[in-house]
Amino acid sequence: MKRNKKILFVAALLVTLIGCTYLFINYKNTYSCSVTGDFFQYREGVNIADKNTAGRPILFDLTYYNYWPKFLMTDPNNNFPAHQKTQIPLEEKKSSSVDKVFLYDQINKETKFRTVTSLIFNTTSGDIVIFHHYWIPPDNWQDSVLYTYSGFCLPKKL
Repeated sequence: MKRNKKILFVAALLVTLIGCTYLFINYKNTYSCSVTGDFFQYREGVNIADKNTAGRPILFDLTYYNYWPKFLMTDPNNNFPAHQKTQIPLEEKKSSSVDKVFLYDQINKETKFRTVTSLIFNTTSGDIVIFHHYWIPPDNWQDSVLYTYSGFCLPKKL
């Protein structure tokens, strides 16, 4: 009798976990986005960026999950390499029900390089701002990466 109760309890727990996981994953919002901006990459003071994106729209998909503090950027041309990392968390204190602010800001103690990567998305208007800067503060740009883009996103019909 006790064994049957344990099996029933474990089965109910598994069904609950699977149901929560299903809801967690499926409560997502996917958008088709278009942005324009600039990409700079310097090595020893020379701009070596092979991405000439000025004035050219970049298209990608953006997905954010209602109950998961991360986003997914589907960009087949990898125009936003730093944004492909999953370590850019939602800043709940800076976000609101309308604006989703994702921010990563770290200094590597060994190399002294600072990395600031952000994505700000307005869920009402669809406005988006993408930013990344990798450099040695305060102004050592000779070996750095900087890109910034802005644009808009429209809900994607799945």
